[in-house]
Amino acid sequence: MVCITVNKLLLLIILSMHLCHISPLTTSLDDLKINKSFHQSITSAERVTQLHEIVGPEFKEIRQLLDEIRIASLKKHGLFNDQDPTKRIDRQLIRNKLTFDDGTEASINRQISDDLFENDILLTLNQAEDILREIKQSPNLRRRGGRQAISNTRSFWENTTIPYTFNVAQTNDEWRKSIQNAHRHIEGLTCFRFVHYENERELGNKDYLQYFRGGGCWSQIGRIGGRQPISIGYGCESLGIVAHETLHALGLWHEQSRTDRDNHIRVNFDAVMPGTESNFEKRSAQTVDNMDQPYDLGSTMHYGSKAFSNDAKRHIHDKYHCLKLL
Repeated sequence: MVCITVNKLLLLIILSMHLCHISPLTTSLDDLKINKSFHQSITSAERVTQLHEIVGPEFKEIRQLLDEIRIASLKKHGLFNDQDPTKRIDRQLIRNKLTFDDGTEASINRQISDDLFENDILLTLNQAEDILREIKQSPNLRRRGGRQAISNTRSFWENTTIPYTFNVAQTNDEWRKSIQNAHRHIEGLTCFRFVHYENERELGNKDYLQYFRGGGCWSQIGRIGGRQPISIGYGCESLGIVAHETLHALGLWHEQSRTDRDNHIRVNFDAVMPGTESNFEKRSAQTVDNMDQPYDLGSTMHYGSKAFSNDAKRHIHDKYHCLKLL
């Protein structure tokens, strides 16, 4: 594949996703069972501590903004009222009700969902402020105009070679192999190349990804600068999940956050667990850019059909029955 200029790199990724129909947020149930004891050994407090240490002093402010994003979304759906106790969100109650294991990272990340956007995205303060602003300014959930990738050029990677490291204290050969397999998959479809560094000191002032075995599966959107963590925790090692989190870091949002998604899928909000509606908010053209690419039901960046379901049944439906969502 012939490489192209940096300002078109995200377009190339989007195009590649139409060639790749990996199950979007899915890992095998066998993997989850194999790693269950390890997964449970990482407590909720330890996971939050990890996020707090990574984000730094802005952590509390971002967390507050995430709460405001959820409330703003509920108000748009008429599901929240400060004066009505039955229309307030109880995050712990939501977690307690979401007990079924749907085989996706929605289950794996349940204990840290309060601190992540759309279940697996660690937002920056600016990103959280932008999303809250666009929700409040756009009560109409059915606006036209599609996009998927970040539009802020400051978040673009400077070239097609992406340096990365492993947190050596938390890795093993099988875990490393799962990440390198995802890299090879992305490389086979795009001009991106991933270069491994054993020693972080060799990187100098380069921006780079650092994979570590944290509490859950999560990433940030676009180039943040310096060392950029990607958590591939226990149960997150499938090709689809590792590629999904890596593509977040390269600049992609979730496919179903496009403004034109209602032309292609129907979200049954009656079957969505109350309090999780904000996971289905759509970004604005000020935040992301779809670059005129068609909606991809089979994208590895698309939610599974049972994500955040209140009864373990499908609530995301393909309007034209072109593809069976998992």
